[in-house]
Amino acid sequence: MQQYVTYVLTQPGQNQGDVSAAVMMLKTLWDVNAEMDGILPEWCFQSFAISQSNDLQEHYRQWQQQQSLVFSYCRYPFLLNAGAKRRLLSFDVDLRSQVASQEIWAKMMREVDAMEVEAKFQQLLIYRVRREHIFSDFCGQIWWRLQNMPECLCLPLTVDFLGEQGIDAGGLRKECLHLVLRELYSTQLFTELDECPGLLWFQPFQQRSCVKAPAPTVPTVLYDESWTEHLPEVAGAIVGLAVYNAIYLDFRLHPLMYRFLVHKNVNANFEDLQSLHPTLYRSLTLLRKHDIRSLCLTWSVRLPGAPEDVPLGGRAREEPVEPEELEVFIKQYAEAALYGGNEVQIRDFVKSALLCMNVGPAFSLCTANDLELLICGLPYLGNFRDLEVSSIYANGYHADHPVVKVFWRVVHGMSEIWRRKLLLFCTGCDRVPILGLKALNFVISRSSVELDHLPTANTCINQLNLPEYPTEEMMLGRLRSALEHYTGFGFA
Repeated sequence: MQQYVTYVLTQPGQNQGDVSAAVMMLKTLWDVNAEMDGILPEWCFQSFAISQSNDLQEHYRQWQQQQSLVFSYCRYPFLLNAGAKRRLLSFDVDLRSQVASQEIWAKMMREVDAMEVEAKFQQLLIYRVRREHIFSDFCGQIWWRLQNMPECLCLPLTVDFLGEQGIDAGGLRKECLHLVLRELYSTQLFTELDECPGLLWFQPFQQRSCVKAPAPTVPTVLYDESWTEHLPEVAGAIVGLAVYNAIYLDFRLHPLMYRFLVHKNVNANFEDLQSLHPTLYRSLTLLRKHDIRSLCLTWSVRLPGAPEDVPLGGRAREEPVEPEELEVFIKQYAEAALYGGNEVQIRDFVKSALLCMNVGPAFSLCTANDLELLICGLPYLGNFRDLEVSSIYANGYHADHPVVKVFWRVVHGMSEIWRRKLLLFCTGCDRVPILGLKALNFVISRSSVELDHLPTANTCINQLNLPEYPTEEMMLGRLRSALEHYTGFGFA
């Protein structure tokens, strides 16, 4: 069926109206697969031809206008891959940014002296941060906007590193979010799940370190120092801003959190425990097969990741669990393990993330898997041969230039860690876009500096400025030195 759709859409002279019948058949198969708990993964139903279609935006417009008599791919979102949904989200974002800019400008024209409008608008638009205090500066400014003027979160994220030269055309905002996220980990708001290596969840019962927040010294910065008391909301805002501004984060939350975001609701059940804490799930399931009177169960339990026992349901610690109370005990234990005593904080995180994503109609097309890709990019690094083939060359370099050949030999010999560092250095992010490395539009430009200089990068346009290093040894040495010291203007 997918092959038929691709054939009709790509071969000249075909009646594209025939696609609708094939799509209806795929919809039937999708529904059956859903009833069988998804025995086939989502990608089996996605159509690359439809996702790449030049008519997709027009289909989206018709779907938005609820033209019920007009066939639209957007009525069948399972056909669209995450890259296509990213395109539609970008269409929403562009429109929303324009409207927000006009509305904020008009509001200030009514409330502020005409001579001050431009300065006030720039104050709302730009996050001014000190590199040595980037976490507190950025978070305090987000919290001020969330509390006082959330509509300005619809404006494109723009960052100014105080004391450094540079205009944010995309690279500085990526560097800023990357550095802020790194420091967010140190607050211990999140913890890595013991049985799901690499996946994050909220630390149980707020066992996180105290956040120190030196206030900015620049009087024009819009800052609220109370952000330290609202870290879950601020963390959600960081994730939301990243999605809204199409910036990938190395922030691998457990898939259950993406479900919360897509459904716009924090609602977990006992079966969700199996993916989060599988050992506890099995243990609680086995309780139903035993006489619990012989187990001496009490209402005091140890939650995964917690340092001490906690009582469930307000019961006394040493109070025994009676057989007729078993289902209540299992339910309350599962909920406590899922939320870790942080249900309110999780709800605040989700609410803030959705607010900063400024979700429009395109968001409703996304699944939890799509949202994970939109936030994190591809989970694997991909083949750097694709990056080589799709690269663009400038200032005298070309694919067959001797220096370019040396560069690619060195890169192909690097480990994954160093390749990710190269991506971070050149693009401001070590994550791979949804459509793969070929979608980076990577540029290698000849730099005429002396050979003792290191390479530099313009992350706004994914460009590496590469001197003419003649040997692989020199190329590798200079690249590694640059990748180890990448922060600051000239590199970002």
